[in-house]
Amino acid sequence: MRDYKFRGKCLNDCKWYEGYLVIFPNGLNCICYTNGDEFKQVTNIIPETVGQYTGLKDKNGVEIYDGDVVKAESWEPKVFEIQFLEGGFCATYGKIDRCPTDINLFYSSVGCGIEVIGNIYNNPELLEGNTNDR
Repeated sequence: MRDYKFRGKCLNDCKWYEGYLVIFPNGLNCICYTNGDEFKQVTNIIPETVGQYTGLKDKNGVEIYDGDVVKAESWEPKVFEIQFLEGGFCATYGKIDRCPTDINLFYSSVGCGIEVIGNIYNNPELLEGNTNDR
């Protein structure tokens, strides 16, 4: 069974938290998680930073989330943003025509071909120059 997890950045301490997403009627976002035997709740999650876990890991075993920036050595272009589009997780390139590619195409019979190198919130510069003016 697939893990339904989310990640979000806390406004108070600027740390990332992973767990279950709760959205309160007042619009407040919260990530709930366990720390050993203790249940914890982090409020004040910045709504724009909330991203869902894709269910996949990169070549180093790092979980891939919506909003991550990944590098694909054997692809051209090499840097992509992970987004949930039209019912599935895609790797997108470019600022005008997002050119979505199904994320599963990076997984061949010999293993995963991508590596998480950052995310669009902490490292927006990783996507600089990623336009569709090829």
